[in-house]
Amino acid sequence: MALLGLFTLLVPRTLRVNVTPSVPLGLYRIVQAPVGRGSLVEICLPARLTSLALRRGYTGQGSCPGRTRPLLKAALALPGDRIVLTRLGVARGGVLLPASAPRSTDSMGRPLPHLPLGLYQVRVGSVWLYGPHPRSFDSRYFGPVSADLIRNTLVPLYTTP
Repeated sequence: MALLGLFTLLVPRTLRVNVTPSVPLGLYRIVQAPVGRGSLVEICLPARLTSLALRRGYTGQGSCPGRTRPLLKAALALPGDRIVLTRLGVARGGVLLPASAPRSTDSMGRPLPHLPLGLYQVRVGSVWLYGPHPRSFDSRYFGPVSADLIRNTLVPLYTTP
């Protein structure tokens, strides 16, 4: 982990290295672009989630409020969009997303509460986050988050399959 920290220090401030499976592993560039549906964003967790995320290892320590590391997620839905959360997964526009079924436990077997199943409409000033990995800690567990928590929009430069 120390080697990763050293590598991260050497990477220019306009680049991000992702070493977690929530989005493809690789190197990403920060771009000046508005957040759209499907945009990859770097986001800080809401304060209500930071203690849980650190305690369970869902994120490491970093520069966000609550001393957590920012997460990389896709902005799946924006204000006015509707999301349906079912036991099979998350659907937007009638399309069920792969690997999006909410899990009842995390990778360590600890209970992982998710939002109640049903229809959600994203409110003004919010965004619904999605990670394509089946164990991604995203909006299916904590709901839409404030768009103010978004730090950057990113594009991949090099990712592994």
